Amino acid sequence: MRSRKKTFPALKKVTENSRLLEVNINKAYLDLNRLIKESRKLKDSLSEMTLMERKCRYFYSKNQIDSLVIASEQLQKVSGDYSNEYYEAMADVYLAETYSVNKLYNKAILHLNNAYNTLLKDKSESKKIFYAKANVLSSFANVYMGKNEPENAVRKLREEIRSGSEIKNKNKFASFQYHNYANISNAYTQIFQRRNS
Repeated sequence: MRSRKKTFPALKKVTENSRLLEVNINKAYLDLNRLIKESRKLKDSLSEMTLMERKCRYFYSKNQIDSLVIASEQLQKVSGDYSNEYYEAMADVYLAETYSVNKLYNKAILHLNNAYNTLLKDKSESKKIFYAKANVLSSFANVYMGKNEPENAVRKLREEIRSGSEIKNKNKFASFQYHNYANISNAYTQIFQRRNS
């Protein structure tokens, strides 16, 4: 077991980087490689994967697709080595995004299936896993909308809506469902327009 003295400063830096990410993503990105090396030295796998996922988020936000593919594949390997379902799934979500942006929808769907199946293996019932699954279902819907298959988008959005029953807080439940119903309304509009054109 590692001593608290060694890990606390590293965790503090990871937390500070998280706060910085929200206000200045470019500045936060500059610290990532150094922090990843530090977390590896300390054998702090959770911080390592968290920071690697932030790299993916940075490249996604900057639309740097080649760098996003590399960072996602690195995250996939490391999270697989550590048997962490959440980060393994997130790597697949980012890879799906790269394919979706390039209109390679079938490859995107393959990665989203991998992500969802990986998340289903996690039996912790944590909020993080719940929202990750919801995010994957929403990503499925976006891919199907891009593929001009709104019926399949509706199917995934209905699944996401049903999953909302797990949310016990009324305000969070209302917010979660508001977005889902807005998305499903958009899919039904596309179905209606297609049938009447």
